[in-house]
Amino acid sequence: SVSKLRNRGYTLYELVDTERKFVDDLHQCLDVFRKPMRKWLEESKRSDQESSSRNIFDALFHPFNEEETSRRRDSPPWTEEDMNLIFGELDKVLAFNQQLLQALETILPDSVNSGADLSKLSDAEITKVSKTVANVFLKFAPFLLLYQGYVKCLSDPLKPTTQN
Repeated sequence: SVSKLRNRGYTLYELVDTERKFVDDLHQCLDVFRKPMRKWLEESKRSDQESSSRNIFDALFHPFNEEETSRRRDSPPWTEEDMNLIFGELDKVLAFNQQLLQALETILPDSVNSGADLSKLSDAEITKVSKTVANVFLKFAPFLLLYQGYVKCLSDPLKPTTQN
């Protein structure tokens, strides 16, 4: 029916818009969180390496100054392993979703900027867009396995530990 096709138009646009927001959220996660966390961790490692290269003579006659002592105290409360656990395969997930988004966006006619615009298309156009979206997902389906590793990384730490 016409009503179902119009709803399909809104749904298709919502699918693309949600994917767009998800890709943006992934970028934010990497730029706002991972990037500064990794920088702090690397700076801390560099500081630790510099201080560990001191010999006994340096330690006795040239103790750490306040800045060096403060820098050592300011090391992050996470490790490289923690970073891998938290952010795991996020780069791959982002790359996949960027490609999926690009494929979905090329399906929408240039005149479509909202669900209302898409629902104004003819029934034949909406049906064509629907079938093309379905084909995109069929094409990308094998790559959805990428999420297995990502979700496993997220769910393993949540398993309760048993104490004997």
